Amino acid sequence: MAESIADFVDRVGGPRQFVAEPWLNRAGDCIEWHFVPDAYHADRVDGVLTLFRSDECDAEVVGFQIKGVSALYRVLGDFGVVVGDGAVAVGVLILGAYWTGDDLDRPRRREAYQCLKQRLGKDADRKVFATS
Repeated sequence: MAESIADFVDRVGGPRQFVAEPWLNRAGDCIEWHFVPDAYHADRVDGVLTLFRSDECDAEVVGFQIKGVSALYRVLGDFGVVVGDGAVAVGVLILGAYWTGDDLDRPRRREAYQCLKQRLGKDADRKVFATS
């Protein structure tokens, strides 16, 4: 007889509790961080940064993605921004993404990076391993 849904949940456990932390997607060469488990839509800022905005309130940033992390990590390393254990503060990656991106003077782009910086606050110091 087929297993019931209740039996399956009992066997594998219930839903996992959401944990907000930066995540390195090696296959996608990107870092993603969802601050809350809310529904969202993607707002591509430039070729590197995508903000995840709340479906409830477009002004609320609920996460982000930085693309091209391996190349960004090499560029930062050229400037001596490398931690011995291979970890880099998320805020440093965001700053590097801003300076290596296109259209530095575009106001909407500046505002998006500033919005992310404010949303992160002290969490910008959180480390993520960006090496393979």
